[in-house]
Amino acid sequence: VTICGNGTIDGSGSYWLELYHNKSLRVGRPHLMEIMNGTDITIAGPGLTLLNSGFWTLHPIYCNNLHIHDINIVASECEA
Repeated sequence: VTICGNGTIDGSGSYWLELYHNKSLRVGRPHLMEIMNGTDITIAGPGLTLLNSGFWTLHPIYCNNLHIHDINIVASECEA
């Protein structure tokens, strides 16, 4: 799997965070990108932005030969 180049993946995190802080969330908050049991994974820019995750932004788990470089991660602003 390869995700690379210019662009933005927006997780609409403010929606999920508002529900969470208002205690009205009925399900768990979503990860923006979760890759499980992957092999030969590349996530790269330049110009790739992961924006406003509802929970974890990038969660690779149990992966082999994983390469992540030249990306921007921007978190949602949170009012507690």
